[in-house]
Amino acid sequence: MHSAQNEKNLPPSKSVALAAAEELKHLRKKVGENVTFNLEAQKLKHDDMVVWSYHETQSVIFSVHIGKDNEPNQLKRFSLNMTTGSLTVHDLSSGDTAVYLGQIINGNGKKILFNLTVVGKWLS
Repeated sequence: MHSAQNEKNLPPSKSVALAAAEELKHLRKKVGENVTFNLEAQKLKHDDMVVWSYHETQSVIFSVHIGKDNEPNQLKRFSLNMTTGSLTVHDLSSGDTAVYLGQIINGNGKKILFNLTVVGKWLS
């Protein structure tokens, strides 16, 4: 599950979301890199719903009903894997530092919080 130590690293509004999530994963990436948030699904099934949101406002990035919705328009820097439900954020900037919530909604369901910290400058 999670620990009180993990909750100390989150804004107060995220502690409530953490209680509903199954896991909290901390990731640290550099500016310019890509990151993939993996929901650990082997393969999504017809009628599964995948929802990705971020920041304290819970802004929805993708909400897709597998088998009913067409493949979503991929956003400029965000892409959704329609087989596994994983979310990739491309060309990270410091503004991407946030808590991301990934959910698979079905009979079993899965919710994982990803606490992403983006640091430094991209060095080529």
